[in-house]
Amino acid sequence: MELDLDVRPVAWFDGRHSSTCRRSGRRIGRRPVQRGGVSGDIHDPWADLNPFEVEHVLCSSLRDVGLVAELDLSLEGDLYGQARSVFARCYRLCNWEHICPSAIVVFLVAEGVHRYEGGTFWPNVSVGGIDGPNEQSRVGKAFRSSLWTLGLETFQHVLTTERALRNVTPILLHGGIPAYCASDVWGLLLGDMRDGADDAGIPWRWRARGYRGLDKPVQRFLDYGGLFAENLIDRMWQFAEVASEIGLETARDRGAEELAHDAALPRYLVESFLEGEHEPVRRGPRWPRPRVLIDRYAGSGPYVELPPAPGYQGLWIVNDGRGRSRSFAVSRYDLREVPLDPPCSWEVALRTSAQERVWRFEGLLEAPTCFFADGG
Repeated sequence: MELDLDVRPVAWFDGRHSSTCRRSGRRIGRRPVQRGGVSGDIHDPWADLNPFEVEHVLCSSLRDVGLVAELDLSLEGDLYGQARSVFARCYRLCNWEHICPSAIVVFLVAEGVHRYEGGTFWPNVSVGGIDGPNEQSRVGKAFRSSLWTLGLETFQHVLTTERALRNVTPILLHGGIPAYCASDVWGLLLGDMRDGADDAGIPWRWRARGYRGLDKPVQRFLDYGGLFAENLIDRMWQFAEVASEIGLETARDRGAEELAHDAALPRYLVESFLEGEHEPVRRGPRWPRPRVLIDRYAGSGPYVELPPAPGYQGLWIVNDGRGRSRSFAVSRYDLREVPLDPPCSWEVALRTSAQERVWRFEGLLEAPTCFFADGG
């Protein structure tokens, strides 16, 4: 049976409505005229829209994303405004997670992005009344149930392995990098640029250094955010390069909105860069980057290619994952190929008297044999 969204009983939303709510006539997704209000607000510009219609639009937006952070979650955006309106009108209802799961998810994730601060989340949520452990647990349980209903990642494995907060952790993981933590991420990224690092393997490189200076929500996002986390860091790196080329003052003149659009980044991340003490930097000399390759015709297995490194004096260190370590003098001009044993991961380090740079390469754990098509 199809549900008719034109007419719905909404006596449970607030006393201003009659027993039915007619379609407002305004198109969902465009900001309506401000009037009305919701709990704790002076104005709610979405108050006259049918919550079921809004839920339908929000659900459609979530259909093709892996993490909620892939959506526009800006506090000035229509998506957040719609979700907040429905959330505020529904969150004291019984079984509300079955009525508006998309609004619950979008609203709380956006709140986590913009209002999480120094380990504190629930007291900062903009819709009042989520006070005390019982109410926070009820709302958190509704969020987790909504994730399951919508087919979104629940991060149950993270809660099990890390003993993380079962309600707040998945909210923050779906949001990516909280605004509160953005400055620290920029600081690490620009530090890598000064050291001459490249943009490959940034999350692993930071992980190997113990995520120095990063709060736990960012650490978990980089560990469990998958390709979206890697792509986000890549885009931040590319933006930092652009900002370094044009200069900070020029970047500020262009404005966060234009720069964020061009870089495909959330605006709050660009604002953090422009408003912080993160002066764009001149890149240091790039570290020479080793590669793990396999010759499909030789039949001799994988090997690591150690490139020439003019300007560096030191050693290449190759660890095979079984405790065996081999070292080779850095060459200014010659490329060296070093055969690798079949374990599933290898580490290669370039060690000088002043510093060390480490790369990690993952093999094929459950595929001891590789077959190649004619095209390679």
